[in-house]
Amino acid sequence: MQRCAVTTCYAKQGEVMPPNRDNLSALVEFIGNRPIIGWKLEPRISALNALLSKQLGFSLPNAQIDVAKLHQRRLRRLHPEIDAPSSFAQALTCWKVPALGMQSVLGEATASALLYMRLQRTMAEAA
Repeated sequence: MQRCAVTTCYAKQGEVMPPNRDNLSALVEFIGNRPIIGWKLEPRISALNALLSKQLGFSLPNAQIDVAKLHQRRLRRLHPEIDAPSSFAQALTCWKVPALGMQSVLGEATASALLYMRLQRTMAEAA
């Protein structure tokens, strides 16, 4: 058995424990008041907010930056006559962002952050 890092629960290695009040409190504390950045955030934030509302009695008030929407907006400005690719992998390729560790949540979060930074830089250069 392996002890969970954030909680006092015990789990077998590889077993996924359901979120509890302690886990969610630690997550909310970690996020703080920073904006949440990610690819197609709505379904993920909705699920997280449902858990938070049930366990802690509130939802995340943080600003949300959906990188998919930024990508679509930027491509429409550059090439209004072309349909923009809609997958995360296509967006990473389009903006020449490495897809590091895309098999993990951390890898996807890192790639989303890198894509956000690339899009912000290209928008600043265009201004």
